Amino acid sequence: MERPIDSSETPDNGAISALLTLRGHLERMYASPEAQRRTPPQRQREMYKMYATESAAAARVERLPDGLRELVEQAILEFGGLLSRQLFEKLATELRNWNAPRWRQLLEQSLVGTVTQLDLTPCGIQHDDETLIVFTEVSLAWLRRVAVPGDPDRPHEELSIGIDLFTNLSRFLSYIQENDVRFTVKGEIFKTTEKKILQHLIPNPGRELTREEVLDFIYQFARRRRLLEGSGERTLNVTSDGRTWGSSSLADKLADLVEFAVEERDHSGEHYHHVSMRRTLLRMLKRVEPGVWYDLMYLPFLARNHHLASLDDLGAAEQFGELVATGRHSPSEDLQRMSWSLARWVRRRLYLLGIVELGYDASKRPVALRLTASGARLLGLHAPEEGRPRPIGHLVVTPDFEIVMFRTGDDAELMHDLDRFCRRSRVGETVHFKIEQAGVRRALIEGMRLDTILDTLERNSRTPVPQNVTFSVRDWALRAGRMELDGELVLACDDEDTLGRLRSDPGVRGYIERDLSTKRVQLKSKTTPLRMRGLLRDLGYVVELSSALLNEQRDRSASA
Repeated sequence: MERPIDSSETPDNGAISALLTLRGHLERMYASPEAQRRTPPQRQREMYKMYATESAAAARVERLPDGLRELVEQAILEFGGLLSRQLFEKLATELRNWNAPRWRQLLEQSLVGTVTQLDLTPCGIQHDDETLIVFTEVSLAWLRRVAVPGDPDRPHEELSIGIDLFTNLSRFLSYIQENDVRFTVKGEIFKTTEKKILQHLIPNPGRELTREEVLDFIYQFARRRRLLEGSGERTLNVTSDGRTWGSSSLADKLADLVEFAVEERDHSGEHYHHVSMRRTLLRMLKRVEPGVWYDLMYLPFLARNHHLASLDDLGAAEQFGELVATGRHSPSEDLQRMSWSLARWVRRRLYLLGIVELGYDASKRPVALRLTASGARLLGLHAPEEGRPRPIGHLVVTPDFEIVMFRTGDDAELMHDLDRFCRRSRVGETVHFKIEQAGVRRALIEGMRLDTILDTLERNSRTPVPQNVTFSVRDWALRAGRMELDGELVLACDDEDTLGRLRSDPGVRGYIERDLSTKRVQLKSKTTPLRMRGLLRDLGYVVELSSALLNEQRDRSASA
């Protein structure tokens, strides 16, 4: 093996990855023409693959001398493999003094890491200190050995939020639609109104967030995605996109919320680094096993290290260098805070979105996470659900409009559908719902079809759905003013009063060609059925495309 690299040969900050990674270290070792003649590039790549394997990397750590081995293990587990001299001096270790030359020699000879001066200030990070560096590949190998606890070490308490955020967002939009909600000059909802809205939301956000913080996240998302808009009188109105939000699939909603959470600004740290680390962490989530507990800091450390090794490619020095040099920017976040900020984002955002569940120790501290089935599907770890029949027999529907759902571990889609037209009454080993007229009306206004409501009950019920439940749901839909529009632009409604209001509506009158009966109206062929449906829904009418028209559209799409 080549000699260790002398500290005087350490590259400048234009090659940060060469300091932090085993690949970069090997490239530096064999950078000279003489070394490349002895060890050609193909042989170097083979060596890297061999040294980077989990078993080989972990074995090299275990062969380090006593004292240094324990320090390296502590550096990986507590600091993600990057330990500054300043932090070392605050630790209680067997090694009393910082011995950079000796450690550098041992770590580089073992291909475990190095010790060098690391200045990341030009990249917008508050770090300029002599640093013990464990190569990212070695840190990954060691963390893999300890980040997946066995059954005896599983968390003391496990918390899951499921799809509560999606239900609360729909309830929030429904409340805005049905009530006059004003906002302050600063664009905030008045506190008295906020308290009223909270009464309509599912009340259990977990330990990481208060109910008010969840509502604020929902409000900011709705404003940013233009689901809401403000009027000149400082009242909130639901936009056309907001009215169709409820009919979007759970997967589409989740993807939209994740993108918002990734780009969301934190109150501390550098947004530039946070966004990159969040995207990296989401990619790394694809490598974990759904349903398996991992140490909470496992992914934040890996994502931070990967981000640091990518600073050269990202052009971070060009982004911050001049600003820092001229005093226009002062880095405020060090390496450890970067990891903690990312872990905080996991706890407060990925948990809120139902992508991960959290585990707590006996002192109620968050110590572990695991990927949920919904999160796995978002990341593409499961085959698409389209075309696959949903498992049946999860529900029992009673004549008094109660629904009991038996948990299977992958109930997000079903709960999402039930929450749209039911009220959750109890959550435990089983989840209890109540079908109510207000819920059916809300679902229809959001764009859920009547046949979808009935199909959700019939396909998932262990026993036939009671006839009085089916009859009542249809009757409630009629009272909500449900109408059907076919391919010939004939609008039908069994409730004559609702159709009478539509005939006299100045906003609709210009689209009516003639009356066909007391329950049917022929509309003018100025536009397509889909656009006419959207226009009427924007005017506040509950209009569905007829089943025959939808079937025709599906057949045309299939033949195309």
